[in-house]
Amino acid sequence: MDAVDQLTAWLSPTLARLKPAARAKLLRHIATGIRRRNMDRIRAQKSPDGASWPARKQRPARRHGIKQKKQMFLKLRQARHFRINKTPEGLAIGFFGRVARIARAHHEGQFDRVSPDGPFYQYPRRELIGFSADDMRWIEQAVAQFLSE
Repeated sequence: MDAVDQLTAWLSPTLARLKPAARAKLLRHIATGIRRRNMDRIRAQKSPDGASWPARKQRPARRHGIKQKKQMFLKLRQARHFRINKTPEGLAIGFFGRVARIARAHHEGQFDRVSPDGPFYQYPRRELIGFSADDMRWIEQAVAQFLSE
């Protein structure tokens, strides 16, 4: 049983005892916190386990002697693309719509087009969303703090 399943098994009975409004408030707080932690991890270009992502493919300089070095996924990590959706089971955190295809190609290391009419490229695997042990501890602390209030 992985850490997410253990957390779900621990959290489900607690959530079932809460009133719907309190449960929604707690889930929203947890989802917002996990989204923020994943956005920070994307900014740092690290996987949930702490490993650095493979470096970006080097492109030729546009002007002589100037190398362009940009961070990956600048727009993908914005809140308007990295959404929290309410589902019957709880909340879902992820990429939805057109940006989900781009995120999936990088997250799973798929073979995809670089641009709509461009060449295909095998993207290296870069885990964009996930739970670390630190995230699990944060969730436990957030739930304990919420229940103590």
